[in-house]
Amino acid sequence: MTRGGNASNTLTVLSQLGVKASFLGTLGDAEIDPGTQFILKDFARLGIDSSLAVCVPKCVTPTSYIPSSARTGSRTIFHHRNLPELSAEKFRGIFARACQESHPWDWIHFEGRNCVEVVQCLQLIQQFNEGLFGSPVSESKIIISVELEKGNRPNIELLVPYADVLFVS
Repeated sequence: MTRGGNASNTLTVLSQLGVKASFLGTLGDAEIDPGTQFILKDFARLGIDSSLAVCVPKCVTPTSYIPSSARTGSRTIFHHRNLPELSAEKFRGIFARACQESHPWDWIHFEGRNCVEVVQCLQLIQQFNEGLFGSPVSESKIIISVELEKGNRPNIELLVPYADVLFVS
């Protein structure tokens, strides 16, 4: 079994480069999902902070199985997903708690999914950067990056004005 996915792969590379990295997103139910248990254990091994992960009861972390033919090189991807995306409300609560403790992030990256919810998260960070979130304006702003992997997602264009850095793939 190996981990994959944009967030997981990026966090792995950052940790290998010595960057302090954290995962804030949804994972499956750690009590019943071996995939979630594997991810959390591997994040810990690599020094990736997963304390802000939201484990969703009765869900499993998205999983892909990729059988390939040694003879032809062809492959087929079977993908299973029953995990909801992180809601703006849940992000707001986590972000607010983190801001009370300190200013923990220099950079926050979002994938261009669940765009209406993500816009609300981006607006929250923008308010923080402008000192409108109940905390003083910091000299260092949180950099916002957004990945626009699939341009045909509904409302994806709403994310663009908030991004300091765009990744298009």
